Amino acid sequence: MGQTQRPVEVRSQVTVSIAAGGLGFFLGDGRLNYATEQILELFYSLAVVKKTYLSLGYQRIANPGYNRDRGPADFFSFRFHAEL
Repeated sequence: MGQTQRPVEVRSQVTVSIAAGGLGFFLGDGRLNYATEQILELFYSLAVVKKTYLSLGYQRIANPGYNRDRGPADFFSFRFHAEL
C-alpha cells in the first residue's frame, strides 16, 4: 500500500535495500494536528554461512501516528535469521 522497495544486489551474499512509503489507516481522536506519516527504511543483510543471515536495519518515521506534533522517531534493529 503506497510502499516502494528497491533492492540492490551487491553480490550474491549481500543484500542492501531502501524502502519509502507510509499509507495506512488513520489514528487519533479527531483533534490531532494531522500530517502524512513518512517512513524511510534502510537495511543491510549479510549471508554469514549457507542459510544463515545477519541483518542491521534503520527506520526514521516523520509524523508518527499521523500526528505532526510528534517525532521524528528513529528505530534501529538487529536480526539473526537461520533456515533449517
